[in-house]
Amino acid sequence: MKLTKPQQQAIRYSGRNLQLIACAGSGKTEVVARRVAHLLTRRRARLKPENIIAFTFTNKAAAELKERILARTKDALGEMPIGAAEMYVGTIHGFCQELLKSEVPKYLKHEPLDAIRQKLYVDRNSKKTGLTECKAANGRPLRRYVDTERYTAALSALREDDIQRRYLRDCSVAKVGLPLYCAQTDDDGYLDFSGLLDLAAQELDKNADLRKRLAKRIKYVIVDEYQDVNPVQERLIKHLHDLGAGLCVVGDDDQTIYQWRGSAVDNILTFEDRYPDVQQIRLQDNFRSSVGVIETASRFVGSIDDRLPKSMTFGGSQELEKGDIVALSFDTPAQEASYIADTIKSLRGIRFTDRGESRGLAWSDMAILLRSVRNNGSIIAEALAKAGIPFVVAGIANLFEAPEADAARLLFHYISGHPIGHGKNKRNAPERDSVRNAWKSSSLGTPARKLADALTYAEGIRDGVAQESDGLPSIQAVFLRFLELIQLREENVADSRGQAALFNLGRFSEAITDWETVHFADQTWSSFHGFAAFLYYDGDDTYGEGSQDTAYVTPDAVQITTVHQAKGREWPVVFLPALLRNRFPSQLRKSGLWQVVPRKAFENADRYDASESDERRLFYVAMTRSMKFLHMTWAPVPTNQLYKRKSKFWDECLRLSMSRGECRATKVDHV
Repeated sequence: MKLTKPQQQAIRYSGRNLQLIACAGSGKTEVVARRVAHLLTRRRARLKPENIIAFTFTNKAAAELKERILARTKDALGEMPIGAAEMYVGTIHGFCQELLKSEVPKYLKHEPLDAIRQKLYVDRNSKKTGLTECKAANGRPLRRYVDTERYTAALSALREDDIQRRYLRDCSVAKVGLPLYCAQTDDDGYLDFSGLLDLAAQELDKNADLRKRLAKRIKYVIVDEYQDVNPVQERLIKHLHDLGAGLCVVGDDDQTIYQWRGSAVDNILTFEDRYPDVQQIRLQDNFRSSVGVIETASRFVGSIDDRLPKSMTFGGSQELEKGDIVALSFDTPAQEASYIADTIKSLRGIRFTDRGESRGLAWSDMAILLRSVRNNGSIIAEALAKAGIPFVVAGIANLFEAPEADAARLLFHYISGHPIGHGKNKRNAPERDSVRNAWKSSSLGTPARKLADALTYAEGIRDGVAQESDGLPSIQAVFLRFLELIQLREENVADSRGQAALFNLGRFSEAITDWETVHFADQTWSSFHGFAAFLYYDGDDTYGEGSQDTAYVTPDAVQITTVHQAKGREWPVVFLPALLRNRFPSQLRKSGLWQVVPRKAFENADRYDASESDERRLFYVAMTRSMKFLHMTWAPVPTNQLYKRKSKFWDECLRLSMSRGECRATKVDHV
């Protein structure tokens, strides 16, 4: 890789504090890896691996960065550095967990409780964790399931943000709920992510011996995705800096997409003013996308008022050709979905140059990015399935768009043997024939006799649940045994969907693990009832659409994902459908947080509310995932007055692209 001058400067910078303003596709991971390798191999003031900490936003990003660091260091030294395992590369939550376990004996055996399991835990222990002991701002008692997401968001915000305590005197979540929740999680041996951050910050505040030990060991701190840091994380970073460590923050304010859950863009905007001796270096060359994508995206995001000065430029990686950028309108969402399916089939196998090497486009080179998969993904998934195109839906929130995952959900409702829901939402338990038809429709290549054997096994478990039998196998064990009995094999799945089908069933297994981790103490037969109800009525709320996808392996299948989940990724072909007014940008609503905690208690509370600037940043992230082909489409939803008009973002991008002659735009009446 030939380095640009700014990249070289960033790698070899010898001062204390460095701010890398890294535009989309600028090769920041490579630059950071080479900078760490430089710190480990330079002749003067060489650091040891244990002296360096690198914070990433996800474990997946950490694995990639550490692998890259070790490779570049080995390139420089000819061998792996001594003590490489002592270098911390991971999330800030993971660092805090290690710190608490090593420094505070009472937390040695505590286990982390991620956001998903936290919601399940609060639902299971709604009284003990304070949920049903609290009231909303209007005096209404909080309810299990209905208010769980707001309640857990408030618990996090109260510990992660800069709070003016005088405004919390009449807030039952702060006065009653939070103490009950913290006491219960402590008794059960759990630390949620907010607790990890808050307690570690408190420990650094009060523990002088700990500060001395960290000051002796930690000499350099790197923070990736700095634009998404929240106040308590910034407090921890400032602690480490004030102990004497050098600091390198990497990020792009234009890609701030998590303010709605507490991150503060002001951290990156004001870094130079708050820390001493800061050198700013701009990594502005985009090595990912074509000049058409780059210039359209740059001009689009440039209308945000308060942003760091930068100018994303073409790095020469992709040639722009006529028809690469397309803006189309359709009469119906079904036409729009058919167009996407037809275009995917036509693009598969065409020649594509990827960083100097030519190859044919695969299914996995194409992604469909939506503001909300839950609201707009079904019709697209149906069109792909009808066309025989393998696809996966990122994350678990929208997993049941995949037929095999929906069949698995139906299986466990059958095993539970109980109706779930109430009133118009009531679902009776399915009959055996319905479950058989669902698995058969999944086209997994299962022999009829083997499917019959598996259903007979499931029927036996169902009988045991009905009889409230002791000694039933776990939900996970039942699921794995069922898959074993149907003789699931990748090569037997129709339409080359083997990898995608196994990927989706693996995600279903993750949902089982989340449930059983929290409900491990339940009687097994009752857990089957609860799990079935959870899959149909609580799963969507528990697995939100805004978190990043953490899968380490991607099958050869088209990705259907939200824009939030696409952050940090790239594809040669990107579709941005459902570009509708009130969908993208979404309706600008106030945060649900204010229903349970007072707004005035939070400094800079506006960032929790939806804003057009935040929606604009999110759309910028969506566009810059594309390496070459970018298809922006919309169609009115005939049954909903809110979604009958095109997005202003679609219009704006159309004008920007057509002003350069880059974009093909038309109205398609027939596909």
